[in-house]
Amino acid sequence: YGPGLDLRGIQYIEAHATSTQLGAMLQNRARILAQEVASTSGAADQLILQNQNRTRLAAYSIVASSGLLGTAGTQAVQIARQIDDTVPATANAEAAIDSRSFLYHWFFGGDYVNARLIAAQVEQNQARIQQLTQLVNASTTSPAVRSQLAAQISLMQQEQNRLQQVADQEANRWGLFSWI
Repeated sequence: YGPGLDLRGIQYIEAHATSTQLGAMLQNRARILAQEVASTSGAADQLILQNQNRTRLAAYSIVASSGLLGTAGTQAVQIARQIDDTVPATANAEAAIDSRSFLYHWFFGGDYVNARLIAAQVEQNQARIQQLTQLVNASTTSPAVRSQLAAQISLMQQEQNRLQQVADQEANRWGLFSWI
């Protein structure tokens, strides 16, 4: 899975923009991400990419709307980038977990290394999401934009919860030779 947020093509929303403009940008970006999923081969890889795109889209929304967040914009962008930077690592770890065969799991149990990697990233991202939530709530932007960003942050939180479940399930998987 490739690198995270590509900021070269991002268009920043001006400070006077509306929630309609933000919504249009997010729809366009979601369409691009959906095309990326569709061009990926393998159902498992498509599902992983589709799940990680929730975080990528939320990070994009924060970065794109940094001008609307006032003085908190710069800090919000930095946090969004940090969260987005974890996406490739967690996607690769999840793919490694998914690629293990039934027999491998039956004999050796879960992929504890990748489960721990995912859990560590999720823990860091939970703290970052709290910071983002506080920054967005304290921003001077319109309530409509604040609501849209809160919805994106909520999707980001849902993806972190899903990743935590993946890590927990894999860490709790026991095999015939798990004691080794």
